[in-house]
Amino acid sequence: PSSKVWNFTNADTLVNFAASNGLRVKGHAIAWHQQLPSFINASMNRGKLNSALTHHINETVPHFDSDMFAWDVVNEAIADDGGGLRSSVLSDLMGEEFITHAFNHARAKARGAELYYNDYNLAGGIGLAPLRPVLLWALARRSEYGNVALLYGARTPSDLLYGEELDS
Repeated sequence: PSSKVWNFTNADTLVNFAASNGLRVKGHAIAWHQQLPSFINASMNRGKLNSALTHHINETVPHFDSDMFAWDVVNEAIADDGGGLRSSVLSDLMGEEFITHAFNHARAKARGAELYYNDYNLAGGIGLAPLRPVLLWALARRSEYGNVALLYGARTPSDLLYGEELDS
């Protein structure tokens, strides 16, 4: 998409197929370093990036309001070595704030959907310490929004995915 033109044709086709065949759909992924709209880029300052991420969420999530049972809100934000945030346009300009920003705005637009932080690396032993911003956000808002889950596992469909619900 561009900031003014959105084309959901391919995604709508998949969602319609799922609905007509009794399948549930989970949106993947709202904020991911590998798949951002072209209008979200490193030429922005922090304020413009904040606004662009909000715009992306406000356009995408409501379009699929009743179609998605869940969203991977943030995907693979932690560096592969577990040493902090992965370098990306989002983390480089907004730091940890992009994670809570994405979750807050996704929740505002997808009130009934399950929200996930998704990361293949969590199963590889980096542990939960690098997820401090996600954990704090989820625990602080548990009573307001319900639980937020972590989804982690390998990248191939044949591998098992593991998840855990955050408890206070």
